Amino acid sequence: MSDSDLWLRRYFVDRLGALDREREGWLATWRKLAGQFAPRRGRFPGVSDRGRRGDDDLHDNTPLLAARIMASGMMAGISSPARPWFRLRVANTGIADLGVADDPAARAWLDEVQKRLLNVFARSNLYNCLHTLYGELGVFGTAALWVDEDEEDVVRGYVLTAGEYWLASSRRLAVDTLYRTLTWTARQIVDSFGRDAVAFGFGSSACTISNSASKRPWS
Repeated sequence: MSDSDLWLRRYFVDRLGALDREREGWLATWRKLAGQFAPRRGRFPGVSDRGRRGDDDLHDNTPLLAARIMASGMMAGISSPARPWFRLRVANTGIADLGVADDPAARAWLDEVQKRLLNVFARSNLYNCLHTLYGELGVFGTAALWVDEDEEDVVRGYVLTAGEYWLASSRRLAVDTLYRTLTWTARQIVDSFGRDAVAFGFGSSACTISNSASKRPWS
């Protein structure tokens, strides 16, 4: 690892430490909100989510229904899969001045692109993610959605939950930084980055797991 790589790694680690200290005061509030409105959401330090119910503070399902209705209302009003919820148009002023926005051929091209985008969204898991995202936004006051390229569905979304990510904004108050923590199995790491990209001992173990997976189903 070169000196520049070491400096870059140190910079990102130090920045994460600063963001972690800034976020610390929100964790207790988020944990209380999760216990009342979203028991299965939220990832907090020192709390394992494996097999936990997280609904010990609930007296009935009223808070859960309120959060669900709110998310459903946002889904129907903002990005309903039952209707086109966005429209492509010419936004560049220079191009618009040339009359392209009124060109039937340009409008037809934009309509076709819009149609294909909606088809891609419908085939992927995006709408499921958006519903969960709106729930996170309403309960915790912040939300993050990671959309990545996918070989099968073109795009695939992953909703991050409160406590597993850090955000930072620029001077214009636009979010320009995202850190996240995630737990992967050895097989998932090798599938994502390849055997050569991981440590030798770890890669050998993971490759054994991956090879055995072809002999029996994994749940």
